[in-house]
Amino acid sequence: MDGMVSATVGSAPTASRPTREQPRFPDVIWVKGRGYIPRSALDWYKAQLQAFALGVAPVKPPRIEPDPLVPLMAVGSELGVGRRTVGRRIAENQKDAALSETAAA
Repeated sequence: MDGMVSATVGSAPTASRPTREQPRFPDVIWVKGRGYIPRSALDWYKAQLQAFALGVAPVKPPRIEPDPLVPLMAVGSELGVGRRTVGRRIAENQKDAALSETAAA
């Protein structure tokens, strides 16, 4: 051996990995000026986030009957984000909905 170092990396090419979009934040239900998300939608969103981070397919959690509403403050706590981040996710969701409506028209 003449001291040369091989520069090959053992990672798979990015073209072979499926490209996935980041999960869409659930729709917010507004009651008397306060925002809520159904528990089933929040659980599905969390399952999608975990699957997205791991690069696997999400597993649908069992449905809860009756489906309770979770306040946005509790949503932020469960996701480990602040109120501003939750607000940004809601704004992105509304912007995407407005873009899809204009594209459909």
